[in-house]
Amino acid sequence: MIVSAERIIAWIAFRNQRFEAITQDEISDLVNNGVMQLKHMRGARIPREGLLAEARTLGLFHLGEIKRLYIEANGSFTLIKEVTPKPGLSVIPLWDRDFAQEQKHVADVFVCNNCGNPEQTTRRPGFACSNCDDNNWVQAITK
Repeated sequence: MIVSAERIIAWIAFRNQRFEAITQDEISDLVNNGVMQLKHMRGARIPREGLLAEARTLGLFHLGEIKRLYIEANGSFTLIKEVTPKPGLSVIPLWDRDFAQEQKHVADVFVCNNCGNPEQTTRRPGFACSNCDDNNWVQAITK
């Protein structure tokens, strides 16, 4: 009986995207080209610190290594790495100063400390991030 109900739901979901979204959730991109998609993260109830922790468990050092990071309908994460990583926001916790200082900073790229949005500049930007309106900028890093 339960198997039959699951098959009917799957068949209807296959035919109707709105029904699928209601019954099975949607896939969300949490990181797009090294930048956190904060609206999608809020919708998936993934806090910034939780996303950075997930990136660390995936063996990443900074967001510039990520082409896409999705949260699937079942709650699992799917990572698509950049072929050529760009400088990005460190995923190392602020309290781990020793390890964070070992990372290589990039002199001419700053990233928003809230979302990872990059700006090509040799000086800390004096304006709000175009992605999240935050004003806290840090130097981007590479491994």
